[in-house]
Amino acid sequence: MAEWYDFNDAGAYEVGANEVGANDAGANEVGANEVGANEVGANEVGANEVGANNYFCNCGCNLEFIEYGPGFDLYVGNKWIMMANAMVHYKWRNYIRLRQFNLWNDFRENIIRNYNNALNNDPVKPEDAAWIHLYNQEITQENNIPLNEKLYYEYVY
Repeated sequence: MAEWYDFNDAGAYEVGANEVGANDAGANEVGANEVGANEVGANEVGANEVGANNYFCNCGCNLEFIEYGPGFDLYVGNKWIMMANAMVHYKWRNYIRLRQFNLWNDFRENIIRNYNNALNNDPVKPEDAAWIHLYNQEITQENNIPLNEKLYYEYVY
């Protein structure tokens, strides 16, 4: 049921957020750090590279996550919690809007609709991998959450 999408082959991450670091722009060119710790640069091994705290999901979405990085926590009713770590290349707040949906059924339908839209793209866009992840983790799992359960948004980063 779950498919593997290798977005790295499509060149999606050719230009990462940390390839051109703040120190390249001359933030420390004049000042106390002229010959400081930033000469070698913290961004040489950037946060977007696979590091000790990063991992690739095995649900079929091929997203890279930051272990222990805050992503999102949503409570559904009093018994269920949906949660995920922070994504390396994307932000959950671009996919999950705080208090947009009040019931699990509405959020579930939104996930399914966006998942189907993502699969209609040929090839699938790398930024749609979050919908594939949500679908594989929350919809295909037999969690038996009643459709009328209320959503409680803890945080979405």
